[in-house]
Amino acid sequence: MLNEGKPFVMQICFGIADNVLMAIADAYHVQELVSMDLMSPDEIEKISRLKDEDNPVILKYYLRK
Repeated sequence: MLNEGKPFVMQICFGIADNVLMAIADAYHVQELVSMDLMSPDEIEKISRLKDEDNPVILKYYLRK
């Protein structure tokens, strides 16, 4: 289970397509909103390159079917 024993923090979502919720977050806030344990190495690298002053990013939350 994601964040067992802790509340799950998620941005307000602006859209949904199939099993994907989409949200916009400021770059400095992204690491608080994602779980690196559930991400591919490529995605982890992308997040590690984000700088606080970068443009907002779109987060995708994949829902289980």
